[in-house]
Amino acid sequence: MHPAITTIKIEPVSGIGDEAFYQIYPNNQSPFIWVRKGNDTFALRILTQLKPKPFTIDQEKSKEAALAKAAVGKL
Repeated sequence: MHPAITTIKIEPVSGIGDEAFYQIYPNNQSPFIWVRKGNDTFALRILTQLKPKPFTIDQEKSKEAALAKAAVGKL
């Protein structure tokens, strides 16, 4: 959980799989959520080309967490 680029923030997320965290980039880019459940790992990110962005960072994180919880339930 230590990024190679020091400007990327890592923010732990509880309640999703065995381990989960957001990878938040500088310059207001969309965050990733990374999730590990047992031997399975996946990442989610909401991308859109709309200007201005339709969601705030907090809204994106909330939507990604909901999608990640649903995906973990399918593993």
